[in-house]
Amino acid sequence: MASIDSKIERTPASQTAATTNSSVNRSQSNSSGSAKASPGTTGGFEKGQVLKGEIIDLRDRDVKIQLSDSRIIHAHLDTNTTLSIGSRATFQVTQASLSSMSLKIIAENATITSEQMIDKALEGAGLPHTERNITVVRALLENQMSINKFSIQNLLKQATLFQNSSIETLVLMNKYHLPMTEVTTSQFEAYRNYEHRIIQQLDSLVEQLFEEKGNDNAPLVEHLLEMLSKETFFDDSAASLESPTASEFFELSGFDAPTAKSLDIPIDTLLNQDSLLALTDHLDSNELPEEARIRLVSGQATISETAHLIFDAALQENPELSDVPLPELISSLPDSLSNAEVYSIVNQYQTLLREDCAAGSVLTFDELHSLAEQLKESHLSEETLSSIEKGTISGKELRNILKHQLETNPTAAKKLLGSHQIQTVLKELLTAHWTLTPKDLTKPNALEHYYERLDEELSELTKFSSESFEQESHSQGKEKFQDTAQNVRENIDFMKTLNQMFTYVQLPMRLSNQTAHSELYVYTKKNRRFEDQHKIHILLHLDMEQLGPLDIHLNLNQTMLSAKFYIEDSDVIPLFSEHMGLLSSRLEKKGFQFFSEVLQRERPVDMVKEFIAPDEPEMGMKRYTFDIRA
Repeated sequence: MASIDSKIERTPASQTAATTNSSVNRSQSNSSGSAKASPGTTGGFEKGQVLKGEIIDLRDRDVKIQLSDSRIIHAHLDTNTTLSIGSRATFQVTQASLSSMSLKIIAENATITSEQMIDKALEGAGLPHTERNITVVRALLENQMSINKFSIQNLLKQATLFQNSSIETLVLMNKYHLPMTEVTTSQFEAYRNYEHRIIQQLDSLVEQLFEEKGNDNAPLVEHLLEMLSKETFFDDSAASLESPTASEFFELSGFDAPTAKSLDIPIDTLLNQDSLLALTDHLDSNELPEEARIRLVSGQATISETAHLIFDAALQENPELSDVPLPELISSLPDSLSNAEVYSIVNQYQTLLREDCAAGSVLTFDELHSLAEQLKESHLSEETLSSIEKGTISGKELRNILKHQLETNPTAAKKLLGSHQIQTVLKELLTAHWTLTPKDLTKPNALEHYYERLDEELSELTKFSSESFEQESHSQGKEKFQDTAQNVRENIDFMKTLNQMFTYVQLPMRLSNQTAHSELYVYTKKNRRFEDQHKIHILLHLDMEQLGPLDIHLNLNQTMLSAKFYIEDSDVIPLFSEHMGLLSSRLEKKGFQFFSEVLQRERPVDMVKEFIAPDEPEMGMKRYTFDIRA
């Protein structure tokens, strides 16, 4: 391998004498086998000559060696080495000229230990061997950073300023030139410890908003009703994140909406004739009314109608199911109803209810009955009361009813706002409002609008809470809420900082039966993103309730798309493999050539190693650079 020019450090006097002494030095070295040149000269070294000395600086393979006669030479090592600063070794000259020298190592006499290195660094910096100082130097060494007096003292100063962040976090932020503030250090610490998930922070916010305030909560609930009444749309004029592949993937992946779009869709859109007959037979054992049986067999019964026939049959066998939420009710259906046709209907029903934030998606049948009783005095139509009793009334419809009640009968309405049932539905509405659906991601500039809106609303709610929670009993809850809201806003700002280095965004997702944390990474440095616009490499990370952590690595080159699905639970790998054909066929219809693998996930994503510094080599023995004369 070609050597890099290295020069012997010289004094002014030695520079003038270099040529004159060259032949003498060469003669002396040939006879003795070691360097006898005048101190500071470049001459006197020949190919094959043996040198001994101590390494005083090492940068990649460029080395600075202090020889036994105190001369310091610069050279280039022919191969990588495990030597570090402070090591003594024997070298052989492989190339030599008046201006450069290359060496190979022929013996490593003693490799300095990391503990010795720490001792030397602290002595050089004039610092005591305290546990804190040792931790600082060790962190610098492990990250291959300079351990001179300035770097050590600077890190100690930062550790005093930012006491909520670990030394390792501060070292990494220095190494990758991230801005150092109380906010950024705290946020980077959270990201490194996997405590940064916005979806979890939003869930906490929703709970804190309704926590133990009873009827005193009415002003806040009124404010939330106004906020939720505002039209939400995605502004096409906003600047866009460079993540087209992610939105296209969600659009094609099957995470999207169910087959049916309404509870009023006839069930023959879901089941064929044989399945309709089988479903009717399962339910007919409970002596169905003739009209209901005919509608089932013909497929004219709606999804909602059929789901309630199933639930009625389940409640006849086990009345206690009336006091459990819908997901638990579905999972607890009696054996007589545990079959493919029944689950096809009830799962579709649950998905559609959840899409509408309907009361039945979060309230039990007993709670729905109680809510209907509370609203009987509100002069609602029988049809509306029936939809409340069944749970099919949407969250938006219930929101509008409450707003109307506040205008016409404020006293009764405020009592309603303090009820458990109303607040449970409003929590669901707020969670839906603060999350994204797969459909949202297919709209232009959805992410920018989402985060702008979220930041504005949290600022608004923080201000409102300061004004409305004035009672002493609420002060602790107010502070807790404001701290969480501020943390979300700081998290959003820190994502903007990260986007100066690589494209990254969190996606708080609302899927068909759960909310999920997800993250989108693009493996392209910002300063190199225009090198080839036809090649995109991204990682989509999802935390799924049933499937566990899921990493999807996508590589797009022109129309060739390859995907690797990393699953933590090996038991679900066959499930993915079985359904991969559906994704493949959808992508092929869009003009893509699709290749996929399903593998077991061995470790979590490390943002620092994989995105901030993906090109740094892994090294078994770290090499350290510091000035021992500091």
